Amino acid sequence: MTNINQILAYFPLTDDHKETIKSLLPDVTIHEVRWPNLAQADVDAADVVFGNIPANMLDAAPNLKWVHLSSAGTDGYMHLLDRGIVL
Repeated sequence: MTNINQILAYFPLTDDHKETIKSLLPDVTIHEVRWPNLAQADVDAADVVFGNIPANMLDAAPNLKWVHLSSAGTDGYMHLLDRGIVL
């Protein structure tokens, strides 16, 4: 996975999680947001999304490369695979 500059975390990350991510991607920005503060601009800026953001918000995200869901249900997200996004 290359060119990951912006991670959007829609679930809480521990300090250990953040340290691990930063050790692997030192230049990445981690943006944590919770409902109801999630904005389309947050999603559009993300290269990686951690969490179950409403699938329709991901449809137009121009930089999206990877979506890591926090649950096993992927039905509403499968269409992202057609764009080459890792799910």
